[in-house]
Amino acid sequence: MKQLTPKLYRGSKDDSFRMIASKKVEVVINLETETRELMFGGANDEMLLCLKNQVALYDFQLSGYLPPPFEVVKGIMMIIRKGYVTMFHCRAGHERTGFIAVICRVVLEGWNFEAAVCEWINEGCHPLWVWAWKPTLKRYCEGGAL
Repeated sequence: MKQLTPKLYRGSKDDSFRMIASKKVEVVINLETETRELMFGGANDEMLLCLKNQVALYDFQLSGYLPPPFEVVKGIMMIIRKGYVTMFHCRAGHERTGFIAVICRVVLEGWNFEAAVCEWINEGCHPLWVWAWKPTLKRYCEGGAL
């Protein structure tokens, strides 16, 4: 798990469970989609834990193979901008989570795009996904609509 800003965290599904249980988060954004992740990752467990702890849960179901559509990213950013203590995650916290983290770094914090991508790589994103998703990510970050 990594804290990006005083109210924004990124990580894995396990990190999310710990944040919810410790009552340190108000909103969870789940970026998982594949059936195996939902079956073996405990999507229902996360939902029940959020209900028990009065945490808002948003499921965006991003593909693990394709970059997320712009409108979906726009929706995620709208939630993040509300200012609640927010945790966003995919299964492992690398590719999809890192994609959103790069956007947060550039759009919300004013980071240089390449520096944010380097952080994404250092946080464990596979080079194939960086190569495949970077053009879309750059377009989203530089488009000014987020």
